[in-house]
Order: sequence, then structure tokens, then C-alpha cells
Amino acid sequence: MTIRVKLTVVFTLMVVAILLLFCGSIYYFSSKTRENSFYMRLKNRSTNTARHLVDTQGITGDLLKTLDKNISTVSSHSNVSIYNQSNLNLYTSNEAEAISNPSANLLNEIRAKGELRFRDGEKEALGIVYKGKVDQVVVIASAVDEIGLKNMFDLKLILVSGLIISIVITVFAGYLFSGQTLNPITNVIKQVGKINSKSLQLRINEGNGTDEIAQLAIEFNKMIEKLEAAFDMQRSFVSNASHEFRTPLTSIGGQIDIALMNELETPEYKAILCSIREDVNNMNQLSNGLFELAQTSFDASILKLGNTRIDELILQSRDDLNKKHKDYSIHIEYSSFPEDEKKLTVIGNDHLLKTAIINVMDNACKYSPDKSVSVKITSDEKKGNIAMEFIDKGIGIAAQDMARVFEPFFRAGNSHEFSGHGIGLSLVEKIIDLHKGFIKLNSELGKGTTVWITLPAGTT
Repeated sequence: MTIRVKLTVVFTLMVVAILLLFCGSIYYFSSKTRENSFYMRLKNRSTNTARHLVDTQGITGDLLKTLDKNISTVSSHSNVSIYNQSNLNLYTSNEAEAISNPSANLLNEIRAKGELRFRDGEKEALGIVYKGKVDQVVVIASAVDEIGLKNMFDLKLILVSGLIISIVITVFAGYLFSGQTLNPITNVIKQVGKINSKSLQLRINEGNGTDEIAQLAIEFNKMIEKLEAAFDMQRSFVSNASHEFRTPLTSIGGQIDIALMNELETPEYKAILCSIREDVNNMNQLSNGLFELAQTSFDASILKLGNTRIDELILQSRDDLNKKHKDYSIHIEYSSFPEDEKKLTVIGNDHLLKTAIINVMDNACKYSPDKSVSVKITSDEKKGNIAMEFIDKGIGIAAQDMARVFEPFFRAGNSHEFSGHGIGLSLVEKIIDLHKGFIKLNSELGKGTTVWITLPAGTT
């Protein structure tokens, strides 16, 4: 069942329920009004008849019957019967329509209540107690409200007919209304159908920008923008990765061809093998970087997390770097050392955090003439953060390159004479983001670079 049909059905059911309640109320209250009006006429006739018989001298039963026939406004099937204290019938206006031998219990109940409404077959009856000047009698008036019942039947016919016509109109109007309501969604569906991997530049019409459909279109456009950026990054990533791998592979292939084509001396072969080994090491570094970059795309919930002392991790990172690069000088200091050492602890993945710290330190030393970096550790107990500040006096980064430093494979224009693949900072940003921290970079060309990394302190 389509949404349009569902909306039509729900709309119709709601309207039908309201109409049924409305028509039922009209019929019920009209029925009560007819009933009360009819019983009031019965009561008036009962009272007048009893007064004439009991209180007016000279009125005989036959004369009263004649009067009743001339002034009766209740029904041709009406009758008035009067009973004394001994339950003897004193008067009956129409023997053919009279209630035959009412029981003593019925008469006593009328005397007890003073007024009693009941039915005698199709006829409605009313029993009252009339207190005359010299006597007290029970009067029972009965009749069929032909005009009232005919009016109620006509009213029922009008209400049912109106209800059926209203249902038909409601179904038609509901179908049109639901179509108009869903028209924006239909337009969105048509526009979405035109978007694919080759047309991610297309956007959904956001309409008035305020209603729910517009909000849906806005959120969808935001998603498309992210997808477009992801696709562009993927294409750039594949292109750059292919280029980065192609360069050492071409170099290796060329050196092997030279070795095979010429008769070389042992030192020359050793030089070629050393060059090949350097290219292979570069490829290993690149593949490891790509693998770690892929790891940071995982959901943080599936990573193995634990309590990690940041200062200890920085010391380990310095030792690992010094083993590979003995000329690196890494100076570590504390801006403030907290009394509680837990303030230097974060919940994180040791390997990934260590990778991020090593990458920042390595970049700082590699691009600095003196191969040095200063690391400052600060524990902000008020904010519950741990901040790391990495300061170097290297070549710096040009202002036009600052916006792209976290893109994979991007390298600043003044860094091409140094070895590298442009993965480091993008990897660092993803790792810090996984740990719910943030990274900030400030640099001035020819004067150096400062990197701030902030992580939330805490323990499991």
C-alpha cells in the first residue's frame, strides 16, 4: 500500500469518525427532544382530563370522551384512563387503545414515584398522580407519536444519506490532498534518482527551507556534499597513492635493467642493491602509512582502548625516533605537573597515539635545520584536558598551503627536497579525532611551525 493510499484511508477514517459522532449526537438529542416533548403533551392531556373529571361538576364520562375527541392533539391511537384509590377504572377515553387491566403493582409504583414513563408495545405511556380538590386519582395516558417518529425517520434518512455523500467526497478530497502533500516528496525522489557517482554535483531543491520536506532536502544535500568530498578524496587518494608507488617501482625496475644489461663490478652491484633497498624501504613506509591511515577510518568503538600516560608515551616516542635518527634532538618539558598523575592519563589506543606523536616529532625535526623540536606538556585540570605543544624552527609552511596540510598526500611547495609522502599530518588528525581531541597548527614561512594537540583526560 502506497503512502498516498494510507493517508487517504487514515484521513477518510478520521472524517467518518467525526461525522458519525456528529450525526449520532444530532439523532440522539433530537430523539430525546421528541420524547420529552411527546411526554409533556401526554402529561398535559392527562392533567386536563383528570381535572375535568374530578374537579368539574356536571362533566360525565360520555361528555368528556366527546371533548377528548375534539381537543386531542396527541395521536389518533391515544387513550387516557383514570383509576381511583381502589384501583377501579373511573374513565377510559378509548377502550380500543386502552392498556388492558393495568396491574396493582404498576398503579402503586405510579403512586410512589408520582410520575412514571413506560412503554406498552409500540405506544409510549405516562402514568401520573393527580390530586384533585376532593379526591386523588392515577391517570395513565398512552399514544403513538406518529408525527414525531415520522420526523425521526426522515432525520435518520437525511443523516445517513449525508454521511454516505460525505464519505464519497472525503475519499476524493483525501486522495487529492494526499497527492498534493506528497508531491514535494515525489519531486525529491525524482531528483534523487538523477544523482549517481558521476553526478554528485547535483543538489535537491530545498523549497522554502522551513518545512520538514525542505529540512530533509537540506540534510540530504549535506550528505551529498560529504559524499562528493569523499569521492574526490578517494580519487585523489588513489591517484596519489598510485603515483607514490609508481616512482620507487620505476626506479627499482630501471636499476635492475641496468644491472642486467651491463657487466658491473661488485661495488657497483652493491650500490644498486643499496639504492633498491632504499626504494623498498620507502615503499614499506608508504604501505605502513596507508595501512595506519586506513585503521583510523574504523569506528572508535571497535578499537582497543586503555589508560595511557601521555608523558610516558612521549618519552617512548622520543626513544624510538632517536634509535632511527640519532641526529634528532627532542626536548621535553612540563608547563605544570599535576599533583594527581591521573590528570596526565587519557583513554586511548597506545599504538595509534604513539604513531601520531612520532609523526609530529619526525616532521618537526626533519624540516628543521638543527633537527630539533621542543615538546611542552600541560595539564589543564579545570577543563579536564591534556595539551601537547610541539615547537620547531624549521622551514615553515606558506599561508596558501595551510588549508591543505591535513589532506592525504599533500606536500607543501617548499618540502619536496625532503623525503616523505604527505601522509603524516592527515594520519595524525584522524587519530586525534578518534580520541575526541583536536589538533591546531600555526606556521610562518622560514620561521617554524607550532602544533597543538589537546586530548580529554580520564581513566577507565
